[in-house]
Order: sequence, then structure tokens, then C-alpha cells
Amino acid sequence: PRITVMDSGATSFSFVPRYLFYIFSELFKNSARATVERHAAWGDLPDVEVLISGNEEVCSCRVSDEGGGIPVRNLPQIWSYFYTTAEPVEVTVSRSAVDAPPDWRWLVKTDEDQNPDRVEVERMIMRSPLAGLGCGLPLSRLYASYLGGSIELQTLPMYGTDAFVYLSRLQHERPAEE
Repeated sequence: PRITVMDSGATSFSFVPRYLFYIFSELFKNSARATVERHAAWGDLPDVEVLISGNEEVCSCRVSDEGGGIPVRNLPQIWSYFYTTAEPVEVTVSRSAVDAPPDWRWLVKTDEDQNPDRVEVERMIMRSPLAGLGCGLPLSRLYASYLGGSIELQTLPMYGTDAFVYLSRLQHERPAEE
């Protein structure tokens, strides 16, 4: 699905890029996966919508999808490490760490002798290389909390999920008093 970003007048802020990238890549991955799984049969995928807002103390973001929501019976487990609804992945084809760049070059090689079987390539692309470990949401919440923020989820079963990310603006160090 397309990810659309709407800004409601938020101002830029300082934050540790590595953790910000991790938090949002997890939320986008979860929303995109849920949307594709729910709507792919119809061929028309609704957008994943991101709204960014904030003031001088906090930057707030809402990631909304129409991926069918989270069953209420699963809500207590979503913040547990190693809880996942994804199928296991046999081969990791993505980045090895939060700040390592992804290496997808082997999927797009032009030399036919080096290019994997097309069916296998399509299968690997359709499966999320980041899904299945069960650490994404708990680690995202931990990173946000460690830096003075929080993540909350609201779900409408059979419709979709809204993830709310609240990130405290990092304060400039105050000069020492004499």
C-alpha cells in the first residue's frame, strides 16, 4: 500500500535517528503487512495514513491502517517479546541491524545466470523479511520509553489499527549555573 503522510503544522525536532527509524519501520511494516493480507485479493489497497502533529514539548504521530485490526483476544500479547502472527522466515534478506543498510541487490541482478528463479524472487518479496521475530513492537515501545516517549495502539477488530507515537522533544543542555 501507499503510505501517505499529512503534517498538521508540526515543527522539526531532534531525536536519535536510529531509534526513530526502527520505531517507524516496525509500525509501517506491521500496517503494510496487515493491509496487504486483508485487501490483496481485491487488488485495491487502501493507504496507510500517517498524521504528524506536535507542540514545543512533544511530537505526535498516528499511523492508521485498514488491515483488519487486532483480535481483542491477542491484545495482551502484542507487547510480549517473541509473540508474532507472521510465518517463520527461512532466509533473512534484509538488514542485519537497526542501522545497517538493506541489501536487496541479489534480487535485482540483471545477469540471468546469477538471478534466482523468478517465482522464488516473488515469494521472497511478498514475505516480509522483517516479520516473524516478535520483537518489533516491544523494542519500539522500549526505545520510545527510554527516550521519554510512548507508543499506544487502538484497534477496531475487522477494520484496522491506529498506532500513536508520542516522542518528547530532546531538550538542549542547560548551561551550568555559576
